[in-house]
Amino acid sequence: MSTTVWRSFSLFGLDRLSILQRVVAGMSVILLLLVGVSVDFWRTITDVYNNADYVNSSVAEASAVADFAAQVAETRSKVTQYALSENDSDLRAAQRSLSALEGEIRPISSAYAWAAASDGVVDNLRRLTVQYENTVTGTIEAVNARRKDAAELGESSTELNTTVAVILEAISHDLNNAAALDDGIRLMEAFHSSDESATRFLASRNPADSDIARTDMEAMGRAL
Repeated sequence: MSTTVWRSFSLFGLDRLSILQRVVAGMSVILLLLVGVSVDFWRTITDVYNNADYVNSSVAEASAVADFAAQVAETRSKVTQYALSENDSDLRAAQRSLSALEGEIRPISSAYAWAAASDGVVDNLRRLTVQYENTVTGTIEAVNARRKDAAELGESSTELNTTVAVILEAISHDLNNAAALDDGIRLMEAFHSSDESATRFLASRNPADSDIARTDMEAMGRAL
């Protein structure tokens, strides 16, 4: 045994211990070191598990939010398509997409359940979703009303065209009333002009075309 080690043994009184006691003491030191290493290792493993849980929660949150955002975009796309096409199949697609939107909030609520401060975020999301749903519903109702009015316009146009033609024909047989014939011709021209401008506005959805249609309708009223 070296001089330094022997002095250390003498300093702590280890030189008075038997070989067995020295071995036990050495094993005790090793055991203490192992316990310390084990505690440190356990803390490291715990941190890893906690970080893994945080990562998993973050992934779940991101996935839920991404799904919700995708559903919002799909709903907007379906409603826009219905507004352009005004057909029943696109209407049903828009309604299905809107119904699915509410279901996308539940995964977000579950993903944020671990965070105590998340209640306000989820509640605000629900409030905004209801507001968005009301806007979408209002848009669908407006398109439905437009479809109904457009159908009525077509029917009214056909009836009015027939009536104006009958009036003009009747006036044309009155040889003693040329002035009335001129008025009948102006009425027919005003009718066709207002009908064309209304149809143009239905196709273009341009506010400027609506102003022209309104002006032409007023001119038809004066001619009548």
